[in-house]
Amino acid sequence: MYLRVAFFVLLGTQVVADTRLDRHMGKALFERIWVPAPSSARATDGLGPLFNARACAACHPGGGAVAINEAAGSFSSTGLVARFGDGLGGGDPYYGQQLQTAAITGLSPEGSVMLRDGVPVLTLDGTELAPGTRVGLRRAPTLAGRGMIEQVTDIALLALSDPDDLDGDGVSGRVRLDGVRIGRFGWKAEHVTLADQVASAFAVDLGLSSARYPVHAGDCTARQTDCVALQDGSDGLGGGFELSEAVIDLVTDYVAELGQARPGDPEGLALFTSIGCAACHRPAMETRDGHVAIYSDLLLHHMGDDLADGFAQGDVEAGEWRTAPLIGLAGAQGRLLHDGRAANIREAIGWHGGEGAASREAFSGLHALDQRALIEFVSGL
Repeated sequence: MYLRVAFFVLLGTQVVADTRLDRHMGKALFERIWVPAPSSARATDGLGPLFNARACAACHPGGGAVAINEAAGSFSSTGLVARFGDGLGGGDPYYGQQLQTAAITGLSPEGSVMLRDGVPVLTLDGTELAPGTRVGLRRAPTLAGRGMIEQVTDIALLALSDPDDLDGDGVSGRVRLDGVRIGRFGWKAEHVTLADQVASAFAVDLGLSSARYPVHAGDCTARQTDCVALQDGSDGLGGGFELSEAVIDLVTDYVAELGQARPGDPEGLALFTSIGCAACHRPAMETRDGHVAIYSDLLLHHMGDDLADGFAQGDVEAGEWRTAPLIGLAGAQGRLLHDGRAANIREAIGWHGGEGAASREAFSGLHALDQRALIEFVSGL
């Protein structure tokens, strides 16, 4: 499969890329509905064979977070997926990393997932999970400000890291290392760059291979022989993969420009800081050219047993989470936290344990008017 990188204007021997057209192409690719291979539309095939969505925009409409449907205390959504872990960095031997809730014609989906009373509820295709497999849910968050995250310097992250809480403030955030590189994207800081996160979503959620994730059958495992045997959408023009690096770059550049932090009122920020929220949700982070407002330190923190996700991921413990950026909450619909268990900001604060427990208790001790002012401040970011 092959997609043009951009439209170009030829001036003599010089090729000038029209970045505005690149942005339109990135947006089109983000919204594109992919189809299974083989197809007459080579530029749009390769979906699956198993998948969770047919388009990036299905889980991130307009670059935001998808709404989570509620019925009788249970919650489900295209953007709510079940991830599997064995505690050693692997997934389930049959289902792989993630439960795929859709499939191309001729295959059956692996099952469905919902959140009920804070507990993942899976309906499987008949094959049981392996005894050592644990389940954790993930909600597709807003993508606002992701380009700003990449601007934060490694030096700034290392300077904030305090894994042993040497300063005694009760906050012991740490960087997540991938070799010598620092992870900063994803709920567990599992991706180093925004392009890595984009390519991972294409691979696991849509089943589209690239040089970064060169598995043509997506999340199909060796035990799913019918799935692995199906034709994929790769060809020589796409570098032997279903997505060229150019496609990843275009979508990454589009996502990088989504959303900016809104300036919060000084009184709200003062409240936010006074109860310790800014210790992790830092209003400003250092870049090479100044600062960006992402309201996160991008570090891993222990958030208590109640938020533990069922399984460790590499050296990241079940109860450790990267501080979620708060930008993009203005006008957002849907639920909060990694699995959507919180209906609103007040509930999200109430789930904070571990290193966030002191701020949770401080919020509880505020006057009702101050609580409302702080929630209005956060919801306007």
